Amino acid sequence: MNRCEMRWTLLAMAGLLAGTVWSADAPGKAAGGSPKGDWPQWRGPARDGLASAGPKLLDAWPKEGPRQVWRHDAPGWDQGGSGCVSVANGKAVYFVNWAHFTPAKLVTPEYVASWGWAPNMPADLVKLMEDARVSEDRKKLKAGPDLDAYIKAFLDKLPPEQSKSFGEAVTTRLTRGHNSWNWTTMEKLAASADKEFQNPDEVRAAFKDTNIHHNDLLSNELSVTIRKGQTYTDTLVCLDAETGKECWTKEFAGTFATMWGGNFMACGTPAIEGEFCYVAGSQGIYCVALKDGREVWKVPARYSNSSVLVLNGAVYVLATPSEKPVTQMGGELHAFNAATGQLLWKQPKVRSGWGSSVVAWEHGGKAYLVANSDNGVFCADPANGNILWQAPGGGSSTAAISGDTMVVHSGKIRAYKLAPDKCEVLWETNAGGDRFGSPLIYDGCVYFEGAYQFGFGCLDLKDGAMKWVEKKEVGHCSSPIVADGKLYALFSANGKKTGGIRMYKPTGEKFEEMGRFVPNATSCTSPVIANGKLYLRQDDGVACYDLAAR
Repeated sequence: MNRCEMRWTLLAMAGLLAGTVWSADAPGKAAGGSPKGDWPQWRGPARDGLASAGPKLLDAWPKEGPRQVWRHDAPGWDQGGSGCVSVANGKAVYFVNWAHFTPAKLVTPEYVASWGWAPNMPADLVKLMEDARVSEDRKKLKAGPDLDAYIKAFLDKLPPEQSKSFGEAVTTRLTRGHNSWNWTTMEKLAASADKEFQNPDEVRAAFKDTNIHHNDLLSNELSVTIRKGQTYTDTLVCLDAETGKECWTKEFAGTFATMWGGNFMACGTPAIEGEFCYVAGSQGIYCVALKDGREVWKVPARYSNSSVLVLNGAVYVLATPSEKPVTQMGGELHAFNAATGQLLWKQPKVRSGWGSSVVAWEHGGKAYLVANSDNGVFCADPANGNILWQAPGGGSSTAAISGDTMVVHSGKIRAYKLAPDKCEVLWETNAGGDRFGSPLIYDGCVYFEGAYQFGFGCLDLKDGAMKWVEKKEVGHCSSPIVADGKLYALFSANGKKTGGIRMYKPTGEKFEEMGRFVPNATSCTSPVIANGKLYLRQDDGVACYDLAAR
């Protein structure tokens, strides 16, 4: 028995999803029962971003990119989320927190008037009013006598006929201050009154405003307006992995969450374990039959982006069961019986508000759970949820573990030395950025996507020293992967936050790109490679590309 065979045999005996070796002829199946070339869950067979087996892959791509094998229509992140495809046993399954839009009249004359619209307002008055509305003097005033006096003084300076005809609208505009649509947008909204919007993009076009900023009143107002035309489902879609033909679709009642003033769709990645498929969604945790999508069990739960881990007959996930699910994100670490959905235990000390996922760590033949959460990194006993140790951490990235070394991206990137009874921080660096893609450990290096100010980078696993960084066209909340000794990661394209895939030579010596193409990848998704094929969520679909060398 060679080293590869022995490693996989030991892991299968332990019942763990840990450790991967790329070998085109490595026999048998990976832990969990799926063929070793499969990618059955979030971050791959061992939940570390490393493909375990498969054919030799292309060392270079044609200018137009690798051949597209098939494509299947599906919504992108703003209408369905960005969870990855899971591939096992000939099936490709993905989860959509689907926002279904029904044509609706979302803007009424009363709504426009409530923001201070008045038809036929003279252009000179509009300019005076808008300049006053966003002035520094107005920004200093809060609701109360001082603001009332400010508005009265403005109206007293107007000609009596203007004050009489437009005084109410002016008062509304000045009262709202800078938290209001600009006048150009007001004109568009007035023209859209009682119009039937056909899709969310039409709504966004009507509300497009230079004043909108991330996480402010106006962005939230746009999100609320769009939601009035939407209903939601938690939807699992199963395709034939080779042909893309739809095998089945299973829907559950869904919801949404709000964050930073926007609507967010749940982004969990399914886990395929034997004959079953598991996923955490916006209103529940679900188990369905892989063959036909038949519901096996479901547990009502709060909205979660956490991707379930199935290990030794149990399902582990950061989600809070609830009879009345709410749109607040996140939850605590829970364990459920994989066959029945029965709650086994919960650990409220381990909690996540965004969606980090649990990984399995094996030491001395025993399995442990490791979870990065809002308040640190925890190690728990899978049998009862008891906390064995806690270390600094946080954010939404999934921990990467290689042997007894762990790396977590929590704004800072930290490396840790693991033991069953303690966790020691080896080094830390501020190079991580704020997008929390999961790091990847490979061949003595740590690869990460920090986005924007920190870029895509490579650190030395021994001491955290920066080996190289690429700050152009970086991805957004995405997690890199390695297959056949090549590294694959998202990059921004054509002015978008994401869109393209780049292939790199994973070396600590220098940044070296091997190929790129633009498959219109949706924001915040991550690439998946199984059996020589790339599976990718797009802005408007799911696509499969052939990467195998011929």
